[in-house]
Amino acid sequence: MRKKITFTVISILLAAISFSGCKKDNKTGDQSTSVKNTVWTGEINYAGKAVEPISIAFGDGTLTWYELSGEYNGTWKIENGLLTISIEGAVSFKANISSDNSLTNIKSSDMSGRMLNNATRNGSDDAVLDNTTWTAPNVVFAFKPGSKIDMTLGGGAGVTYADLSYVRKGKSIRFNALPTYKWFLVTNSSTSMNGANTFAPDPVVYPFVATKQ
Repeated sequence: MRKKITFTVISILLAAISFSGCKKDNKTGDQSTSVKNTVWTGEINYAGKAVEPISIAFGDGTLTWYELSGEYNGTWKIENGLLTISIEGAVSFKANISSDNSLTNIKSSDMSGRMLNNATRNGSDDAVLDNTTWTAPNVVFAFKPGSKIDMTLGGGAGVTYADLSYVRKGKSIRFNALPTYKWFLVTNSSTSMNGANTFAPDPVVYPFVATKQ
């Protein structure tokens, strides 16, 4: 009888250990699923500069990072609940993923000086841009078919840059009014975008919010 009881206790302990291990694996798997093949949007800043929007398109262990200065390749992994993002071969950020698919406890070690302020999985539908108008303080964006945009500064009677070509990737939109006059927007929802622009050699980053009219 004692042998039978001992065998039963051992079986229960083994089952508990096995269940605990499966539960841990499932948790890690769920976190990886929440990242793989998704787009996350948020904000960064460089030392002494204003906050600007970013977009991160996660693939299968790889990622593409979009920001005002350009487009960068990287990798990602999740180990023991910690997300590690590496950009161009160097670890840039580490963070936990909350239950609402936001990054928490962010640690920045980016070799280019980026500080990641926040990022959240962006599940919003891509806004239809053709034949729509979006406004921000002192600027109007008129999107046209064929990935073209008219941008008017200073309101409707201001200076217009017409038929500019834009590129849309991973919730981001990028175009140049001039070779040194760069504009970048990230879609928050079907009616709102965060944006920033810079006009070299002026080092200042100018952030803004654009809304659909």
